[in-house]
Amino acid sequence: MVISHTPRLHVTGVRAQAAWLALLGSVAPSLAGELACRRWFAPYRFRRPPRERVWLNTAQREYVACHEDCTVALYRWGRKGPRVLLMHGWNGRATQLSAFIEPLLQAGYQVIAFDAPAHGNSPGKRTDLIEIAHALRSVSVRYGPFEGIIAHSFGVAVTAYALRHLGVYARRVVGVSPPGRIPYLFNNFCDLLRLPLRAREAFEERVIARFGKDVWEQLSPEANVELLENVPGLLIHDNDDREVTPTQGEILHQAWPGSHLLRTDGLGHRRILRDPAVIAHTVRFLQRGQIPEIAE
Repeated sequence: MVISHTPRLHVTGVRAQAAWLALLGSVAPSLAGELACRRWFAPYRFRRPPRERVWLNTAQREYVACHEDCTVALYRWGRKGPRVLLMHGWNGRATQLSAFIEPLLQAGYQVIAFDAPAHGNSPGKRTDLIEIAHALRSVSVRYGPFEGIIAHSFGVAVTAYALRHLGVYARRVVGVSPPGRIPYLFNNFCDLLRLPLRAREAFEERVIARFGKDVWEQLSPEANVELLENVPGLLIHDNDDREVTPTQGEILHQAWPGSHLLRTDGLGHRRILRDPAVIAHTVRFLQRGQIPEIAE
């Protein structure tokens, strides 16, 4: 079980941690690497804004057991039609994608979403990509197969892993602000914490010792989508995304035989989830596999 992602220094406490980890890393790199590794697996829970709470209050709610030590909060909207799963990213929550719910319901879909382990209303303090992917699989066993999955950021990596390795099925997949390579997230995280080289090496050694030398390739979306030629994908990435560079979306697009890439401007990493045009293109793609002419 491995790999998480802390996207921004404005997360409470991360800026202070970066200062002292940088200092500690220069004198005790092994300890700094260990502390960074612990931080790597600990998501931060942000408060849900009012626009999300409205949808939380209208959902059919339950908890789904994934394994003995993992339970996730699940939400459902609609009672008829094919099912679409919303998969949030690291530090996120199910209702971050709530702007998609009404258009999907109007198009005749049911909507399923869950808070990943240690996120939102789901219990836990630490988690990782593989645990979240297994949670997705548990949700799929209960409510799948899915007509579509709409995933954001780190959730795209989770989805790609679940599709390739865990037998999860979706007819079509939409990935918004997607990372292409897990080492990119790892290096970005190390940069945010200002870890010196030796501390980075100690951090990486701990990850590899625990999960194996092939951990980066095994979990990278770029590697996992190569075998998804029968799963059409629409990747949507904003040119002004400062958290996951648009180059990552291009990497994933080039690796995914059945994918299309749509670029936007001025929406960043999160506002893109509330953009009416992005939502309309997403619903149309799930319905008919069609993309706008500007999508290539």
